[in-house]
Amino acid sequence: MLPIITTIQEQENNNLFEKKNDNSNPIYTSMVKCPMCHQNLTYHISNTTFCKIRNFPSPHALIHGEPSHALIIYLDQNRKIRAFEIANSVEIL
Repeated sequence: MLPIITTIQEQENNNLFEKKNDNSNPIYTSMVKCPMCHQNLTYHISNTTFCKIRNFPSPHALIHGEPSHALIIYLDQNRKIRAFEIANSVEIL
């Protein structure tokens, strides 16, 4: 059984996402801890990209570490993490 993923909340108002100061295309950012290597990862999703998603939960891959692996998080329509998985085999073409 995989460990429960830990979301790190940076803001006092318990908002997992922070709106960056770009009025044309706000970018939401959050941090999560990889359950495999325990590295804190910051990820960013622009509002434009998020609005194009039609099926939820939607996967978002965070490739990191040495050896490289991916934390794949699944976001719901409220940008909350609903599930995750680890990919030990990663290839970027």
